[in-house]
Amino acid sequence: SGETSSFGGLFEYAPGLTVVMTVFLFALAGIPPLGGWFAKFVVFRAVVLPGTGIGYALAVLIAVNSVIALFYYARIAQLMWMQPVPDGDRSPIRVPPSLVGALAICTIVTMLFGVNPDIVGDVGQFARLSVAP
Repeated sequence: SGETSSFGGLFEYAPGLTVVMTVFLFALAGIPPLGGWFAKFVVFRAVVLPGTGIGYALAVLIAVNSVIALFYYARIAQLMWMQPVPDGDRSPIRVPPSLVGALAICTIVTMLFGVNPDIVGDVGQFARLSVAP
């Protein structure tokens, strides 16, 4: 949706979608143990390890941007969980089984990558070995 206000009250008529969307929002924000935290950790480590002033400046900018993003994503989650439905229509949404399956797989993978980020490296290593001689 183009308007974040349209997410208001989503929990009242689509609780499963609300839970999944919240998981994805917090993964984007980089909250452990979800998949996005490891990517942020790797970026922070890459800019801080050289020990240069520009690296530390970039780390500060990344941290500030991460906090701003967290507030933005938390605002959407707050709309979904705590606000009333904007138009008052609380009739449940019927979610097709194929979408339920796809969302379940994506949610599990997002959580799995956060708990065990080595899986991403192992898949990347396998892909590299299968392409390169």
